[in-house]
Amino acid sequence: MLLPALALSLACSSKLPPSDVSDAAFGIAVLGDRSGEPNDAAWNRVIDQALARGPDLVLTVGDMADDAEDLADWKRALAPLSDVAVEVQYTPGNHDIHDDATADTFREQTGQEPYRSFERGGARWIVVDNSIAGSWEELPPRQQKWLEQTLKQRSELPTVVLMHKPFWALRAAADREDPMHDLFVAGGVDVVLTGHWHRHAYQQIDGIEYVIVGSSGGGTPGLPDPSQGNAYEFLWISAEAGELRMTSVVQGEDRPVDAFTLADNHLLRQLETQAVRGTFVDDDAGSRIEVSVANLTDEDFDTTIEIVGDWGVDPLPMPVRAGATLEVTLTAQPPDALLPLPYLRLDYPMPDGSLRPCSVPLDHRRLASMSRRPEPPTLDGDLSDWPAEPTVDVWTTNLGRIATAEATELYLSYDDGALYLAARNHDSVPEQIKRLHRGRDGQIVYDDRIGMILSPDPKQMFWFYVNPTGHVWDLHYDGDAGELHRDWDDVEAAARVDEAGWTAEAAIRWSDLGLEAPPETLRFDARRKQERTQSQAVFTPAFWASNPERMGILVLEDSPD
Repeated sequence: MLLPALALSLACSSKLPPSDVSDAAFGIAVLGDRSGEPNDAAWNRVIDQALARGPDLVLTVGDMADDAEDLADWKRALAPLSDVAVEVQYTPGNHDIHDDATADTFREQTGQEPYRSFERGGARWIVVDNSIAGSWEELPPRQQKWLEQTLKQRSELPTVVLMHKPFWALRAAADREDPMHDLFVAGGVDVVLTGHWHRHAYQQIDGIEYVIVGSSGGGTPGLPDPSQGNAYEFLWISAEAGELRMTSVVQGEDRPVDAFTLADNHLLRQLETQAVRGTFVDDDAGSRIEVSVANLTDEDFDTTIEIVGDWGVDPLPMPVRAGATLEVTLTAQPPDALLPLPYLRLDYPMPDGSLRPCSVPLDHRRLASMSRRPEPPTLDGDLSDWPAEPTVDVWTTNLGRIATAEATELYLSYDDGALYLAARNHDSVPEQIKRLHRGRDGQIVYDDRIGMILSPDPKQMFWFYVNPTGHVWDLHYDGDAGELHRDWDDVEAAARVDEAGWTAEAAIRWSDLGLEAPPETLRFDARRKQERTQSQAVFTPAFWASNPERMGILVLEDSPD
């Protein structure tokens, strides 16, 4: 039975009684995110490694659940911590709480308030709930007042703040006005632990150590690499004699908590998203890899471009001039089995003058063709009025690996009025196909789903997903105006579940894509997510980038019957 909300919120202001503190070191394991393409095998493994160290306390920095409304997902997240003989304190994240109902679910599942303070191991711990807020100003006034009052009660104990979103990284670390950081300085905060970015980062600001804990079981950006802060980890804190000592633990190995800084993080994000690119192209001109390396520094540097994979491409030493972009085309000899794609690797200079390895998955400039159809399909989930040969049946992952979802066949066609999609999504356990969410633009992004990104113009992008009950999530990004239109609700769809899995059909009118007639080509990408197996299939590895220049190309063939 849920307690009244008022009583629960008032309870936040009371501290739990401090535990006995001895001279012996008190061990704390801090877990990162599990959400966003959760990998429960990794989550369980990281927790096992953390528990093997015999912690006296386990903390999280939020996003244990991937889908806050799915109690089965909560069970999977909390199962490895449910029967352990150690106290666990949970911090809420944006995947855990997104409204009042899911806040109540958090209370039920964890038995804890979303924000609170307590003393353990000779330290004071303050849990802040910024799951819904996007800044200090957006925190509810009640919680702001509670935090201010809590920090005014200055303590001789080390003080640690836990919150999910790293507000500090966008304000205090960027030398911008940050009232939350000012509050932490005035309140004697020593350490602030956050998550959300799924990549480790560290920075000390005005004597406060800020840490973004990397993913402990959620999706990670780019290729796994501890040297890039991009690997499953947990944080280990030893509290002894009023001092806190932190280390990052990756695959059982202790790494300095400051080995990967926020500046490193920002630069590598720039490298991965814009400065360093490798694109595999296979067309009438042959197989090749187009490489682009922008020099973001003020100095020339020499590097060696490597294509890691058995593609017959030798390492290529190259100079990169200050302020310039190196562009080079390498002849490739792909093996018969295209997947997994290789990746691009080079050493790139960091702000401190050191060279750091940078590894970037290759984009794949992939083509697909669709035919004109004589009449529109009936949108009912029955694919009997579609041709036998799919448009796409070979899929990859965001890292260019072989797709892990079960077989998926995507069919595309068009007429003068609209573009049509159909999909057969195989699932060997159809009764476990996730179809929990309902409503237009609801939380179906946590269900099994299939969808596309369509870009008729480099500044215009349209996203949509369809779940196994035919509900749609769709939106439009207008790059010319810099506006995201969540009220773009122009995709019609239907779906059905059967003994082989599930099917979906959808239609999008050309006029709703801002077009008067079918174009000759269209930038696009596609993705299927299979929740039961925690797996996915994408048309190109660049789906995550939402960048039309990196998507595949859909060719419209004029072949009426």
